[in-house]
Amino acid sequence: MKKSVLIGLLICLMGNVTGVFAQQRPSEEERRARFEKFKTEREEFISKAMKLTNDEKKVFWPLCNELQVKKFELNKTLRDETRKINRAHREKQPVAEADYKNVLELGSRVKVQEAQLEQEYLSKFLQVIPAEKVFLYRQSEQNFGERMVRERTDRNAQRLSDNVQRQITREKMQAAKVKTRAELAKKRAELSQKRVELAKERVEKARIRAEKLKAQAEKERQQHQRGSI
Repeated sequence: MKKSVLIGLLICLMGNVTGVFAQQRPSEEERRARFEKFKTEREEFISKAMKLTNDEKKVFWPLCNELQVKKFELNKTLRDETRKINRAHREKQPVAEADYKNVLELGSRVKVQEAQLEQEYLSKFLQVIPAEKVFLYRQSEQNFGERMVRERTDRNAQRLSDNVQRQITREKMQAAKVKTRAELAKKRAELSQKRVELAKERVEKARIRAEKLKAQAEKERQQHQRGSI
């Protein structure tokens, strides 16, 4: 099995949210539910591929799960040390040559120990199911892991697509609001312009009336003067 797929399966099996089910810090109940769902899907998928009978399932799966737990525990120190180096890289902190060497040597020892576990449990598997079904188990385990990776990739792609669509919708709504505000501002400006023009017209009419009144007053004054003479 590909190493990345195997590690993902082991982490899922232990209910760790940083594996296949990595999401936004689910609650303990959610993790437990996901763990049970994962176990059920895995066992159904692999059992079907192996064509296990009910009796074979009862003896095979306890051994299989026991192997996965041991592998998970076996890799724990390697994962911890690798995380330390990766964290140092992210934080741009120096890593000692001895630390790199330790992780490399640890990884090599883990591979040997994993191979020994595989050999040990191969013998146990062969005691409870035929060799053909053990062979199918190896293939179906990898196929299941690859399917889980594809499904996770598809979910992430869909989530990204949904996020992009939501962002586009938000931007459209924002653009529509900006457009509406601009149109309102334009209408207010046009209304203000009309008010200014009306005010100018009123001022002009008032000026004309004032000139007429002035002319009338002047005319009446002149008439009054002529009458006085």
